[in-house]
Amino acid sequence: MSRVDTVALVGLPGSGKTNLARALGELLGWEVIDLDDYLQMRSGRTIAELFQSGEECFRQWEHRCLAQVVGRKRCVIATGGGVVERADNRDLLNQVFTVFLDVSVPEAQRRTAKSNHRPLLKGGGDRLAALAERRLPWYRQVADVTVEVDDAPKHVNFSRLQQALTEAGVITGIDRGEDEDTGR
Repeated sequence: MSRVDTVALVGLPGSGKTNLARALGELLGWEVIDLDDYLQMRSGRTIAELFQSGEECFRQWEHRCLAQVVGRKRCVIATGGGVVERADNRDLLNQVFTVFLDVSVPEAQRRTAKSNHRPLLKGGGDRLAALAERRLPWYRQVADVTVEVDDAPKHVNFSRLQQALTEAGVITGIDRGEDEDTGR
């Protein structure tokens, strides 16, 4: 059972938002929305194509899509790393239970080294370090809890996430979407 309807995961690129959202959604029996995938489906364009029209074009789409999914019930949202760049997105994230997946810049860099679908990481390690410096205060601002996900296997990071959500009272048992009165 969960005392919240929506959990959002925020953090740097490479923090494991998508993988951990999928695992959490499976555990809870909740819908999982990868905001980047949702944005591409809604816009009919890839992230790279949106960025060709400028980062602001991408951020506008990102905001519209986040606003659409924040109100969903029994939902885990894997946000994009830059979702916290806009104050109105931070306001939306404050409406749901938000988890900051805290990963070091070197570890995030290692995890994203082979990725070619992240337009803002084209500057390499220096670019990621600059993004981290700017975004870290915002991640902390919106976070209800922080989970360290540095240099550990995925299953360990998932255990840490599950433990943090249990300690925060978000997960008080396993809620598989059943009605409390009928058990269905």
